[in-house]
Amino acid sequence: MVSTRLHYATPDMIRASYRTLDSLHKPVLLIWGKEDRTVPSRYADSLRKVLRTDYMPVEDAGHLPQMEKAGQVNERIIAFLAAH
Repeated sequence: MVSTRLHYATPDMIRASYRTLDSLHKPVLLIWGKEDRTVPSRYADSLRKVLRTDYMPVEDAGHLPQMEKAGQVNERIIAFLAAH
């Protein structure tokens, strides 16, 4: 936790990074566990105001939806990659 706190970017730096990514007009798939207690899913809404995404909220998943609901998440990733 201390290392993350010391080395993590400020909110303004994070928003600037997302704006830069958005300016590249690349497809982005945002996958977020709706039961995430580490970074609550409400933060996805603020991120999506800055970065256009295909959004996949994952029911009954926490901070690691790619592991908790691997089959469901993998299907969506495969479909996303096939479409882009």
